[in-house]
Amino acid sequence: MNYESEALDKDEAKIIREDWKRAVRVIKSYRMMLNFYGMILVDERTGEIGRHPNLAHWTLRSRNMDYSSHNHLRVNRILTSLGQLGFSAWKAPLVAFLEEQVKLGELKNCKPSLTNFWKQTLNVNSKKYAQKTLEVAADREPSIFFYHMENNTPLFQKYLENKAKEDQEREEREKEALLEAEAEYKRAGYGTEKKAGKNLKKGKKEEKEEEKEEKKEKEEKKEEDKEEKKEIKGVEVDEAERRDKNEELAREEKEKEEQKEDSEERKTTKRKREEEEGSSLPSEKKQKA
Repeated sequence: MNYESEALDKDEAKIIREDWKRAVRVIKSYRMMLNFYGMILVDERTGEIGRHPNLAHWTLRSRNMDYSSHNHLRVNRILTSLGQLGFSAWKAPLVAFLEEQVKLGELKNCKPSLTNFWKQTLNVNSKKYAQKTLEVAADREPSIFFYHMENNTPLFQKYLENKAKEDQEREEREKEALLEAEAEYKRAGYGTEKKAGKNLKKGKKEEKEEEKEEKKEKEEKKEEDKEEKKEIKGVEVDEAERRDKNEELAREEKEKEEQKEDSEERKTTKRKREEEEGSSLPSEKKQKA
């Protein structure tokens, strides 16, 4: 993580959406992160996502994603970035793929993140989403990439040529890494009776980082729940609180009035008693005389 990095502002995001070279870099970055999770971008027109064709790579990377909760936060950021950098159309296919893997049990630990965070990034018209991202409709304009793709411009044709070469080069580079993945796949006992993840070794540093990220995610979830409850209740909550407060004040006023009346009544009674006692004293003296 780069702690010196700064958040992208709206003007910078707009420049990326409208610039061909920058749009292509976004796609390369997206492919790289998908590969890290054992996934591939199947179709750029629809944004369809699939598993990496190498079973060992898919298994090891998806298990890492499933058992490392800090990856769940990254997915949320990827989805938000896709929306703000001109690739909103690719958000739903990614969420659909992740949901399918959760249902299949491949990413079972991701279910809370899927429900509480990833799916929420698709509801761009909700108050909750607007508060979290500060997006407006203009921030979700499609990337210039789609214009060139739909019109099959020379720029897009050149992009396809370069992509084919880069895919070949990447396959060559990945050969050794995939062989290592297959060896690890066998050592870990995948495909046998051993359960996924049992033989994955985690260093103490990595475990601490995961615990920290998990704690952070839980805290964020609590805050999200609070915000959601406030949003659902809205004015009713304020009205109820105001009503309760007014009732409490009214009770206090009533008690004060009652206490005041009791005090006045006691004083009046005492005064009357004193007056009666005072008026009866001379007659008693007279009788004695």
